[in-house]
Amino acid sequence: MAFFISLYAIAIILVNPTGGIAGLSKLLTIGCILIGFFNPRVGLFFFVAQAVYVDLFKRVGVYYGAVSMQTVQEILIGPLLTSCALNAGLLVQILFGKVKMPLFGWSLYGIGVFLGLYFLVGGAIGGGDSLNKRLFNAGAASAYTTVIPLCYAFFREPREWIRFVSFQVWLVVPSAGWAIWQYFNGFSDMEWAYARTGLSIVHSGQMLLFEKPRVFGFFGSASALGCLSIYAAFTLWRVVSVREWRWVYACFSLVMIAALVLSTQRSALLSPLIFLTAAFFYKDRLKTLFLYASGFLFFILGIFNATWLLDEGLEKINQAIATDSEWGREVLMVSTFSDRLRGWERLSRADSWSLIGTGKELKSDLAVESAGSADYSHDMINKILMNFGALGLLSIILFGGIIAYVFHKSIWALPRGPLKSMGSACLGISIPVCLMSAAGGDNFTATPYNLAIWSSLAGVFVIRKFRETQELNHLS
Repeated sequence: MAFFISLYAIAIILVNPTGGIAGLSKLLTIGCILIGFFNPRVGLFFFVAQAVYVDLFKRVGVYYGAVSMQTVQEILIGPLLTSCALNAGLLVQILFGKVKMPLFGWSLYGIGVFLGLYFLVGGAIGGGDSLNKRLFNAGAASAYTTVIPLCYAFFREPREWIRFVSFQVWLVVPSAGWAIWQYFNGFSDMEWAYARTGLSIVHSGQMLLFEKPRVFGFFGSASALGCLSIYAAFTLWRVVSVREWRWVYACFSLVMIAALVLSTQRSALLSPLIFLTAAFFYKDRLKTLFLYASGFLFFILGIFNATWLLDEGLEKINQAIATDSEWGREVLMVSTFSDRLRGWERLSRADSWSLIGTGKELKSDLAVESAGSADYSHDMINKILMNFGALGLLSIILFGGIIAYVFHKSIWALPRGPLKSMGSACLGISIPVCLMSAAGGDNFTATPYNLAIWSSLAGVFVIRKFRETQELNHLS
């Protein structure tokens, strides 16, 4: 079915006579689709490259071509079509017996189905709530999760997964370097021109509503630049655990960390430390329980102290850590944390809770009046409460908890050694970033942030497959 959808999309692309960069992007998409269908293992790497640079192509296509939403949509849909072709190619290889896919491998598609349905019913934060926007969010959220079953199907051993994520690191390092350039030299005319078109609501808001916009490299927004936190954490783990090209990846990690520092995003800057700390605790059952209990307690304290922090706490903290440095003011001043605190403050109010949801629309855009509204929210938890109520939130927590327990159990069962180190690193990246997205913002539709999340989680299942293969070979 996915293959026929891809063929239909190719026909539409060919019929529509768009030229210039947008036309070139279509031709590249057709090439990626064909490679992905006939050789999905190789096509997976083309898909990654396409996803990492799709937003750069989008800006170039609009700047040198037609300033229209149609141009943006035709370019952004490219990776999604390639994803369809990859999965169709996998299905064909399974039918012809070239690849074996057990029932567990098929079950991994459930992650994409769940996320797709969630965003289809309006689970996205910001960026509009039209049907077209919902369809695109559902597609973007679910398409990138298919990296997990694709890696499970085509990678026989963990070394191949390491090469796959390392390839992504090579692709994002130039974007990190460009972000550093943006901080010191400002944005290009093309980047300002695209922001003024208003074709990307979140990006335009981040560029035009703030006195000093945050850098974003070649990505679609400053939020998407946060994916460097995942790749930096992976690179640091690789430097310690893998000898090959160690010094090269050490330099890469420094470039990405420098970009995160200059991005002035506190969450992204602290994320590599959070990921590596989680990876340490995830190796052991008791340490894992302690980490979750501590995190839950901190979150509850944050909810019940959110009102005080908004009224006077943030101002007192700002006065205590005041600095003359421009970078220090951007990073250390905690006023911008108020958007998350407003969402947390909502959770302490009785009118935010209902059994099955109220359907009351939350304000989550970047307009100043919305950010100061009592109905403002910057997190997925409030969105779920409004749409599905306490029953929906509890169901998602239970479902997510069961899935997380299965993931953890597979890592706890591993003997001490490289596999356990890699597995805990994969979970240490993917699970915390999912929790952070729920409590402070949605990263599941931001490319290539979503690619980085699911590529990290895929490592857990590659390890599982490798261990099962080893056990079978031992028995035989």
